[in-house]
Amino acid sequence: MTRRAFWKKPLAGFDFWAAPDGARFYPALAEWAVEFFPRELTFTTGRWAGLPFELQPWQQQLVGHAFGWLRPDGTRRFRRIFLYIPRKNGKTELAAGIGIILFCADDEPAAEVYCGALTVNQGNIFFGKAKKMVRNNPRLRERIKPPKGRTCRTLFDEDTDSILQVLAADEEAAQGFNAHAGVIDELHTQRDGGFAGALAESMGARLQPMLIEITTAADPGENYCNSELDYAEQVRDRKIDDPTFMPIIFKAEESDDPGDPATWRKANPSIGVTEPESYYRDNYRKMSKTASGLARFKKYFLNCQTPLNAAWIEQTYWDACEAEFPLESLAGQRCILAVDRSSVSDITAIGAYFPEQCAFHCEFIVPRATAEENIVYEQWLKQKLIRISEAAAITDEEVFDVLAEVVERYEVEGMGYDPWRMTALAQWVQKPRDPEKEAAGLYAESGLGIKCIPVGQNFREMSEPTNKLEIMIRTAKFRHFGHPVLRWMFKNVRVAKDHKENIKLVKETPTSPKKIDGIITAVMATKIAYAVQNETPKPFSTGGIEWI
Repeated sequence: MTRRAFWKKPLAGFDFWAAPDGARFYPALAEWAVEFFPRELTFTTGRWAGLPFELQPWQQQLVGHAFGWLRPDGTRRFRRIFLYIPRKNGKTELAAGIGIILFCADDEPAAEVYCGALTVNQGNIFFGKAKKMVRNNPRLRERIKPPKGRTCRTLFDEDTDSILQVLAADEEAAQGFNAHAGVIDELHTQRDGGFAGALAESMGARLQPMLIEITTAADPGENYCNSELDYAEQVRDRKIDDPTFMPIIFKAEESDDPGDPATWRKANPSIGVTEPESYYRDNYRKMSKTASGLARFKKYFLNCQTPLNAAWIEQTYWDACEAEFPLESLAGQRCILAVDRSSVSDITAIGAYFPEQCAFHCEFIVPRATAEENIVYEQWLKQKLIRISEAAAITDEEVFDVLAEVVERYEVEGMGYDPWRMTALAQWVQKPRDPEKEAAGLYAESGLGIKCIPVGQNFREMSEPTNKLEIMIRTAKFRHFGHPVLRWMFKNVRVAKDHKENIKLVKETPTSPKKIDGIITAVMATKIAYAVQNETPKPFSTGGIEWI
């Protein structure tokens, strides 16, 4: 392909030549910017550290078009670049190189170039790469003063009286600047557009400023990154006319097969260079075993957002797990109990997990007033699918009685419970059985002799057993007995995750009437089953387990 044809190509669906609003493309300027990288800069990490920074074709297009287009007044056409690309594609290294051009090779006196990130430590990734590039070039090293001390995050160019500085992306931090250019790294971490807006406003006195926003996919919903993505897509698709904005969007669509190498290449223009195709294949095989893992793969490797309120697992997987043997056949078998205790008028769920059969059954208790107010609960009551509490709120005695029935039927090895709601009941259940006191009617002084294990309802404790349960369901190793209430609860389950990608099961919204208590007890029982089988008990205060 000739260079002329190369410069005519679109990039990630964006046609640089559509509606340039009088701007002209100068190949010589584009080639100068592209050649600046291997001539003046080096790679900073990995197996290429210290070698000339040879741009990949997609990077050449971005850099060449950023600097090759001029308006009729001789200033740059593009003032804003939005780069939306998955990780492991060299986006920060590229941004650092562009930042150095704008800092010391853009014929801008006293240029101020700022890199903003959510935290200074995050911004230091960009700054560290820029500093190494300067240090590896004798000419730049001579004219650009390195920072003094570890806390100094500013490069100073004596020839042009310019600075390149990293700072936390805070709206207040950008006040009073006279910025020539800015780079906002990991835009998806920005709480709002305050910093970007303040930085853009600080460029008002410059002739050809440039703001670069680089990011991977943000979480779904309303946030600044997604609003910028929406704008960028409309510019790319020519729904909005903005010749100053360069939208470069690498991502797969929801309709694309996440396991197809063509999809990986579509979203990752550096595949085969920064990482081999096998890297994506191996991660897909590992992460696609669970819905949450597949969602992470699609987010971090394909730049796809996981839809809000997506179901945890498709209903067909649950239905395929219905046991081919009756519940009655498990009489006398080993089992682990778990109790999700209701607050006042909710359902209380008592789950029994049989580890040798990977089978699960659940009993439900509902206050009568709650059942009579809900037509679905009324039908369940008629079908004897739920137990009724005559009290205004379910009592410890009622839960204890159900547990006592279960103990008579099965060999119970332990019980998981939420310490927030039922520590007193757990202490009672764990007391040794005393037949004499039972005969005398002193049931409160006789327990069931069950080891009770607190299970915090947090991401740290619930993530691993949730993943284990999901794998069992998806591989049809899990068994249940077709309980309609439990099936309804399974359909209601959604997944939440924290910043460390730990997960736990939640309702659609905190106030949703669609309950999930029975499935929560399945997760808790799964955790206890693995703890009993594989782990030495640890104090609850450290996030482990403890017999109380």
